[in-house]
Amino acid sequence: MVRNYKRKTERGSATPQLMQEAADFVRNKNKSVRESAQLFGVHYSTLQRFIHKTSGNTAKNNTHVGYAKPRQVFTCEQEEELVSYLKTAAAIYFGLSPREVKELAFKCANEAKIEMPDNWRNDKYAGKDWFSGFMKRHGQELSIRQPEATSLSRATSFNKHNVELFFSKLSSLMDKYKFEPQDIWNADESGVTTVQKPRAVVAVKGTKQVGSLTSAERGQLVTFCVAVSAIGGSVPPMLIFPRKNYHDHFIRDGPEGSIGACHPSGWMTQDNFLLFMKHFIKHTKATVEKPILLLLNIHQSHVNYDVITLCKENGVVLLSFPPHCSHKLQPLDRSVYGPFKRYLSSAQNDWLRNNPGKRMTIYDIPSQVKKAFLRASTPINITSGFKVSGISPLNTNIFDDWEFAPSSVTDRPVRQQCEQDAAKAMQDVSEVSKSVDEHWFSSTSASMEPHPSSSTASEPLPSTSTAVGPQPAVASFITDQVETANVGESSLCPEKIMPHPKATPRKKKCNTGRKARKSAILTDTPERNALFAEAIKKKTKRMMSKKRKPPRKGSRSFYTKFDPKNLLKSTTYPAQTTKTGIV
Repeated sequence: MVRNYKRKTERGSATPQLMQEAADFVRNKNKSVRESAQLFGVHYSTLQRFIHKTSGNTAKNNTHVGYAKPRQVFTCEQEEELVSYLKTAAAIYFGLSPREVKELAFKCANEAKIEMPDNWRNDKYAGKDWFSGFMKRHGQELSIRQPEATSLSRATSFNKHNVELFFSKLSSLMDKYKFEPQDIWNADESGVTTVQKPRAVVAVKGTKQVGSLTSAERGQLVTFCVAVSAIGGSVPPMLIFPRKNYHDHFIRDGPEGSIGACHPSGWMTQDNFLLFMKHFIKHTKATVEKPILLLLNIHQSHVNYDVITLCKENGVVLLSFPPHCSHKLQPLDRSVYGPFKRYLSSAQNDWLRNNPGKRMTIYDIPSQVKKAFLRASTPINITSGFKVSGISPLNTNIFDDWEFAPSSVTDRPVRQQCEQDAAKAMQDVSEVSKSVDEHWFSSTSASMEPHPSSSTASEPLPSTSTAVGPQPAVASFITDQVETANVGESSLCPEKIMPHPKATPRKKKCNTGRKARKSAILTDTPERNALFAEAIKKKTKRMMSKKRKPPRKGSRSFYTKFDPKNLLKSTTYPAQTTKTGIV
């Protein structure tokens, strides 16, 4: 079969509407067929055949125009159903691979009893020729793409409820404080490693493997933290190194005005973020009389009572994003950190080229960050991040409904609602059973005398449903059946053959030890008091865990002479012990 056939002529390319207009021109204007064909740009014999087909007042709209496609398995309408199904599956992050599309096509053809090639029945999936032609026919809508890995938390948390809650709090703050673009800031961290992502290179065609040098297989992490404003400005960044003790020479070649800190893991901690907030307030000159708005994610290091107290005293209003929604709502993630990582990878490649045989260390990171940050933190990039996230200018309808499609898979009621629905359904079933029993009892008592037609007891009871009324579940099922019956025989209905995934009702939430958070104004008094109580609870639990536990039976300390009542009060035990417990 020729897959890349190119037509040599334009015959048969006229649309049915054009042919109908040319035929009406001949009938109504009393023009010749040749004159009308020349005027509309069609062949005269084609127009003459079309007029002959439609002259008997038959169904004009069903008259075929152009070359037929006898080898095409599905009609155009059926393929449009497949296209719509595939687009929906990709929108909810459950897209189908080419093999799965072939299997779906075979199942649809088999269910609709459509004539198909023999190799489809043998292989149980459509052939590669059909798939190639299907993708070419719908190349304007479909293409084979490599999907980006997206966590379940991000797909489910970015829903309409969480986004509306965030924008409602943002709108209330804008109305209360009248923030201007220069007063709206966003702060976030990003990881920088000593191992860069190799860029594309020109190599020999057909080579199986092309390599690119890196400093090591696994690099060391340096955390990069920065804040940007809605007018395109930025605060000098902060670098956190994986060391216990910090020295000033760590950021000697870093961006101007930047600061540094240390932690053994190189991650952001509460103490380091408190240091960054002091650095942020120093450069923004925020006061209680002239407050500013700072948007950040709900990281454990950000939700700190000391940080919130410092912000409250200096006029910094903190608003947190919904959890796992920073990829859509955070300006830094939308338009700054992407270019920053690309420029940083390019700078690290240049450093390795200029220093052959040397390994990049964490002390070389600040100089590379300086080059990349200056190129990425342009006013155009920063302001576009605030714009596409709907923060500045404020646009609460910035996201379309299709962007919330992945969360529709887990749009389900909570367990309490499910239990209520189940109890109501059980009550409805009991009422139906009761009415059936009553009807059976009345019909039995009425038929105690001999009756010639005793088989009527097995007939349906029309009064049962009439007395009780249609139930919601039954009514929805009937509606589905009616809709299915109204669909034409030529419809494929791929949703019924391979339904889209849908999560089951929620189970009882287990205690994972981590509090579930949502978008909140952290500097408000209720939120601040709740964080203070949470901090006290954690501190008390930490102190209790540090106290020494009673020794287990059989250990050396168990035979030590001690008072059990004073066990928790003492921190050490006597050094001299014997097996009998006598000192």
